Amino acid sequence: MQSVNIVRVEQFLQNLRDGQGTVLVGSSLIGNLQQTVWQDGVANIGQSGGNALTGLELILRQPVLPKGIIVDVSRTISGGLDESVLVPLQPLSYFGHKLLKCTQESYKPSNVFLSAARRRLGKATEPRMTETLRREGIERIVRSNLNALDDGSRTSFTQALKNLKVKINALTSRGVKVALVSIPTQPEVDRTLQANEFVNLAHRILPEAEGFKWIPISARSYETTEGVHLVAQDAEIVRIEILNGFNSWVGEAPLR
Repeated sequence: MQSVNIVRVEQFLQNLRDGQGTVLVGSSLIGNLQQTVWQDGVANIGQSGGNALTGLELILRQPVLPKGIIVDVSRTISGGLDESVLVPLQPLSYFGHKLLKCTQESYKPSNVFLSAARRRLGKATEPRMTETLRREGIERIVRSNLNALDDGSRTSFTQALKNLKVKINALTSRGVKVALVSIPTQPEVDRTLQANEFVNLAHRILPEAEGFKWIPISARSYETTEGVHLVAQDAEIVRIEILNGFNSWVGEAPLR
């Protein structure tokens, strides 16, 4: 998983010279919406097991900022900043890798093979499981989220969201358009008490009344592979809806 995250960062950095209009940042929830790092001129650096704090920090360290950023605000944010993903930015590591590409994670034989297979198979690489096992997994996630947030979790989420607010303000002060989104998961999971408490907390700390833009997602019965990550068809629907919502906000043409 860490190798995949580093590959995404390296591919993002290698293509910055082509310029970028919009960058998607966050966890694997948003990373799951786009098979490749670059698509339709949009970069996706969603981190498996990570969160938006790492993606925003990565962007803040770049000499040229994107025009827009779409931030996946999810409970993974409590994990904080993943410094290991930023290792390629260190001078001796990053520029050394540029000179010797075979040492990069993205050029390791195993990663080249996996990347090629994923491009060839696309979403067919999603885990295959029986419907019984899938439903059991969803039910476990629902049960684990039925109770209210405890004090420790609420404190952790509050601090992480405040850190996110600082990074967003740093970007908007430099002219970047930043929008927020809650990626839908399995409807039963989204309806749990913990899920709703987090969403309400996020909107209180990042309120639209203070200028924070939230992209609404249509309410429908989404399907996931295991309760969290959307299946291919729904992921594409949500991706287009998010990008079109963002483009409408900034006055750009919708995707076809």
